[in-house]
Amino acid sequence: MEHREWNARWIWCDGPPCPRNFYLALRKEIKVSGSVTEAKCRCVADSRYKLFVNGRFIGRGPARSDPRRQSYDQYDLKPFLHPGRNVVAAVVHHYGEPTFSYVLGRGGFLFEAGIKSDQGKPVEVASDRYWKVKPLESWDSRSPRIDIQLGFTEVYDGRRELQGWMEPDFDDGAWAHATVIGKVGMEPWPALVPRDIPALREEMRAPAAVVDMGKCSPVFDDEAFHIDFGRRMTPNRDAVAYAATYVYSEKRADVVLLAGSEDGIKIWVNGDKVVDHHIHRRSAPDQEQAEVTLEAGWNGILVKVDQSVGEWDFYFRLEGEKDLIYSAEKTLDGAECRWRIIGPFDNEMIGDECIGFETPYPPEQEMDFNGVYEGKVGAVRWRPYDGVAERMTWDRLICLQEIHSPLPTPHSPMPLPLRVDEWSEGGDAYLVVDFGQEVVGFPRIEVEAPAGTIVDMGYSELLEDGLVRPYRNKVRYADRYITRAGRQVFETFGMRGFRYMMLTFRGMKGPVWVHDVGVNFSTYPVAHRGAFECSDERLNKIWDVGRTTVQLCMHDAYEDCPWREQAQWWGDARVEALVNYYAFGDAKLMARGLRQIAQSQRADGLTQGMVPGGDREWWVPSFSLIWVISLWEYVLYTGDENLVHELYPNVQRLLSWFDRQTGDRGLLEEAPGWIFTDWADIDSAGEIAALNGFYVGALEAASELSRIVRNEASAARYKGRANAVRTDFTLYLWSEEKGVYTDGIGSDRVSQHVNVLAALYDIAGKEKRDGIFRAIFEDGSEVVQIGSPYFMFYALDALYRSRRSDQAMAIIRKRWGEMLDAGATTWWEQFNPKNSWCHGWSAGPTYFLSTEVLGVKPRAPGFRRFEVKPGIGDLQWAQGVMPTVRGDIPVSWKRDEGTFHLKVTVPKGCKAEVAIPKANFGHPRILLGGKAVWENGRAVPHEMIRRAWEDDELVWFEIGWARKYWFKC
Repeated sequence: MEHREWNARWIWCDGPPCPRNFYLALRKEIKVSGSVTEAKCRCVADSRYKLFVNGRFIGRGPARSDPRRQSYDQYDLKPFLHPGRNVVAAVVHHYGEPTFSYVLGRGGFLFEAGIKSDQGKPVEVASDRYWKVKPLESWDSRSPRIDIQLGFTEVYDGRRELQGWMEPDFDDGAWAHATVIGKVGMEPWPALVPRDIPALREEMRAPAAVVDMGKCSPVFDDEAFHIDFGRRMTPNRDAVAYAATYVYSEKRADVVLLAGSEDGIKIWVNGDKVVDHHIHRRSAPDQEQAEVTLEAGWNGILVKVDQSVGEWDFYFRLEGEKDLIYSAEKTLDGAECRWRIIGPFDNEMIGDECIGFETPYPPEQEMDFNGVYEGKVGAVRWRPYDGVAERMTWDRLICLQEIHSPLPTPHSPMPLPLRVDEWSEGGDAYLVVDFGQEVVGFPRIEVEAPAGTIVDMGYSELLEDGLVRPYRNKVRYADRYITRAGRQVFETFGMRGFRYMMLTFRGMKGPVWVHDVGVNFSTYPVAHRGAFECSDERLNKIWDVGRTTVQLCMHDAYEDCPWREQAQWWGDARVEALVNYYAFGDAKLMARGLRQIAQSQRADGLTQGMVPGGDREWWVPSFSLIWVISLWEYVLYTGDENLVHELYPNVQRLLSWFDRQTGDRGLLEEAPGWIFTDWADIDSAGEIAALNGFYVGALEAASELSRIVRNEASAARYKGRANAVRTDFTLYLWSEEKGVYTDGIGSDRVSQHVNVLAALYDIAGKEKRDGIFRAIFEDGSEVVQIGSPYFMFYALDALYRSRRSDQAMAIIRKRWGEMLDAGATTWWEQFNPKNSWCHGWSAGPTYFLSTEVLGVKPRAPGFRRFEVKPGIGDLQWAQGVMPTVRGDIPVSWKRDEGTFHLKVTVPKGCKAEVAIPKANFGHPRILLGGKAVWENGRAVPHEMIRRAWEDDELVWFEIGWARKYWFKC
């Protein structure tokens, strides 16, 4: 059906076009005469859908897209249809808000199928006004966003679930007819294109072990508070606001005040300031702690919180005294108003200083919270549905000290079924399980319980104090399922990335059994075609962890991480794709991403750094340059020159934009957008040295791309421009005194980053490089250090290209080895475990171990020509497989007792250049298949050798027949 015109219509239900966090059920009954011989369908929805036929799951989608070129999915329905009545059903989740993987469109569903059978006429099924629709009330649309990057936490009430609605015999007479909203080609989806990547893998995975279990003493609604200022007032940028309450204590008491906010925070207790500082971070409960004394009777609490951009949340609770009463009106009997919020007030920014934060507005001048103030908003209530993750984080958990059979001991496999109420003693209970390493997919539970039992599902990449804290770094990573009576299965609609999962069971009014806990594991359907192994087991583990990390970051796009963001940032994508080429050998996902970056190009030529999605456009000039570099790498590894022809005009427009950013000194200057190089304090003003370094790399890549499209004039022009930038870079940024490049003209700052790029892209001549590497790596106390494994990729690349492989290997063993020693099963975003614990941009060593130790690299597009240059170092042997579009390339080498062996298989249609190291062999005698091909410093003619030559370190042979070769030295 791919090339047919659509007969279907976009449909939806009555109501607003973009309802927030909205789930819609759609169904259509069809009748088929005889056995089905063919049944192909096309399907797409905004935002995401799950498709079913006769109650059986077909698939989910669509792949993330720019709505202007919206992907649709295609399925074969033949195995799911039978003679007689059938029903096609779908659940569509419309976000109503943009995320970092979704561009806001409007609610809509489109479906079309052609069904043929051995009896009767063909049946066409197309979405139209005769479909039935019903909003699903089992999901709570009020649930909050997980964070600003992702979608929503799920709060699902199984008691409100529609039973049997996906089956043919369901009575949908009370359902509404669908509303037709337009034909194919309507806005916001003017063009539909078939999905160009395969469906994601889905497979169930069980936890590896039980970590902890015990009783749960919850913090109740009147003990802990979350105030979202952003929901209640505008503006929510460059403003300050106050929250005020009175706390009644029957006696004088010492308590601990715990609070959290994103930006500046001040707190007064009975007029005394107990918290006062300004900080930028992600808000979360319990970030601030202060010991305070409550007097007997009423105590005044005043809080001031400022905001510059983004979310505007405040968390508060008091620990150490029970039966405290909160009231903004000093009412002991059932106070309706617990807090008042007052504001907003102006918070003018002068530089980094927030003037309003230091300005004493009226609430600070006289703490009479019932008075009338400018900007006073009113009462605030703590609403439990606002915060499953917060509630789980606040819970007081009591681990069972002695666990008796049949309950599992900690860190043992979980016996199923497991009776939860057996250890809860009539209260709430919790269970923590470990999946053994990071997983990504759709958490699933199967439970048997009385109606109304609450099962909170919290996720985390790490344990804190031995427990899951699902509210970490402003990420609300938790969902809630409320049971109906009996045995039931719940699987989240949205994808989660985590290692540990905590289940908290609340309100149990009878026996509660857990029959299964798991995750419907989902990634891009990679095959482990590539391989690497060597004599150092630590390096083997590093290679394997990198492969796993990238797999978990491959879905319908290369993602930065499966946890907090799931966004396609192009700096991350380049590193991940290079790892993929060696670990999996896939080409389609990178081709899709390269196109999506090109589709984001604005009229003046600049491309976005993260697509598709976000509530704003992300212009990251360094990532635009990296896009050009990664396009050249793509054609090297895949041989897909058609994509180069397609995107080459975008490359030209992009580099024309950069040309216009060139200043009088021949360097890029004052580039707009987010100037990102690394999580490090490098200089990003004026002629930004790091950006100019990437510019040289992009110009060189563009020169190669020009040759692919046979534009020799542009190839020469880009090459000449690269050389000119190299000259000006050294002229203006080289410090003879320091023997290094500075971060900018007139800047005293020296970073590893700028000097790494200067070495990598041949800006620094060979005569400078030894001094540069010595200065930035050995004498680097005053040099800005690389802040993440992401940019360390560029450092390793520069070291290897400068023939400093021992130094590069030492960095890999130390920096990635330290993560292993700390228990990492996937690579962290930074070398310290602050943020994401699974970040694809950190997997660079997997690429380098294959390219520099195993030694396999392409020399011409699609591996028409490749090299095998083993990096021996202190290793005894290495072996592996390089997957290519022309076939797998197995390589192995070893040395023993003064002999070196190398085996390589050359696929059909390839030529190889094989290097044999001369070190420790004096004047080597080299054999191929037992016959000499090199001795006494010169080549010996051989029918399998096209040519041979030597350099200072290696003897090279060119081979070009598809067969296995065995060299011995």
